[in-house]
Amino acid sequence: MEKWNDSSYRLKTYLFYLLIFPIFFAGCISKERKEPNEILVTLENRLENSPFPISTTPFSILDSIPKDFKGIPSVDTVRLGNVILDNLSKIRSLQREQKLPKELLEKIKDKGLYCVTGYKKNKQFYIVDKNRDKDFSNDSIVIFDRALSKDQDKARSFFQMFSMPFEKLNQDTFIKDTAYIKIIPNSNYFGYLNKMTASQKIKKELQLVAQKFGYLYGEFEYLNKKYKIALSEYNPFKKNVIVFQDVDKDFIKGSSGFYIEHQEGDMVRLDSTYFLIDKINLNPKEIYLRKLELEGKVYGKYHGQYIRDYELTDLEGEKFVLSDLFDNNEYLLLDFWGTWCGPCKALTPDLKKIHKNYSNKLALLGLAYEEDVSKVKDYVDKNELRWFQAFLKGKPKRSKENIHKIISDLRVQSYPTFIILDKDLKIIYRGHGGTFKEMKEVLSGMM
Repeated sequence: MEKWNDSSYRLKTYLFYLLIFPIFFAGCISKERKEPNEILVTLENRLENSPFPISTTPFSILDSIPKDFKGIPSVDTVRLGNVILDNLSKIRSLQREQKLPKELLEKIKDKGLYCVTGYKKNKQFYIVDKNRDKDFSNDSIVIFDRALSKDQDKARSFFQMFSMPFEKLNQDTFIKDTAYIKIIPNSNYFGYLNKMTASQKIKKELQLVAQKFGYLYGEFEYLNKKYKIALSEYNPFKKNVIVFQDVDKDFIKGSSGFYIEHQEGDMVRLDSTYFLIDKINLNPKEIYLRKLELEGKVYGKYHGQYIRDYELTDLEGEKFVLSDLFDNNEYLLLDFWGTWCGPCKALTPDLKKIHKNYSNKLALLGLAYEEDVSKVKDYVDKNELRWFQAFLKGKPKRSKENIHKIISDLRVQSYPTFIILDKDLKIIYRGHGGTFKEMKEVLSGMM
């Protein structure tokens, strides 16, 4: 008490706490910030080091040229084409849901790109209406050898990429953006099963495609580790595909079985924590991640996650579950295939070798997605496939209704798809026909 009565002592004590408290308080705030429940990632346009394949969209060749288009070259053979610059997957989804009125679709087309193409002195040409005034007389002409239409490697190097502003649909309105495009001829893009008419022959020979470049890129930090995100807006089959990677590593390409793509509503693992990709905004360009409090096994479709012990039906109509197939094996290889799938059947000899070489540690299950089980039985018997087979009744490539739960849950969209499981039904590897060589290397390392 005597010290406390000393004014000099009280002043020193006061100054000590005055200095220490802000540091302690700041430390608490800093700790709180290291484990956020939500993460906002700002995105920007980027061209280089894209993890995504180039998006290619064909021009729709019109049967006739509307009267409001001017500056059409006076040549014998000429056609007008239009390509949509917006996300085709988004457009198709709105059409399926009947949420895209005809008037709105026409607006989307008009905000796309018009191009006139034809023959001039035995060479092909095209003119792009870059200023969107429907007058080609004030745009530059590109003339090239007609043989380029059949040589895509040369065509890709011959034609130059250009950028142009455009407007894309965002909910109920249009927002401004920039497109990076290369237009190349490709007479082999469409095939015709029957004998072509004279008009179809001309369309085929003059066919143009638009290659769309670029993606959205962002970086963020979680638990003192930096990550980067790439988002593809222009995948013609999937809406807003997202991939994650450590900031100091290259993005994994889709040609690898370790490539993982996400979409809005998916979970992503950061360190040992799962986040929900809660929302994607394109105006402004942002991604919201929300922390999930998960306990126990995390079920999903990607490497490191678990799958359910699905009940399946064999070719004789008998029921079984995945865990029944392990016996003394350590791993189970799932092969999603069909007799209608050429790449699936091409890998039959390789699968037979895998079954023979690793049968002491690896069980193999073929999951045939087919309308008629008799086709599967015939193929299995004829090719002497001596491993388990499941029959997934459905209409491949023709319907999204009544798809077996294992297909929808695991989002199997390409055939063949391969998934390696351990005894806990944890995904060790996931790949497709293009990663078969990589999968063999993975199996060799596991055995």
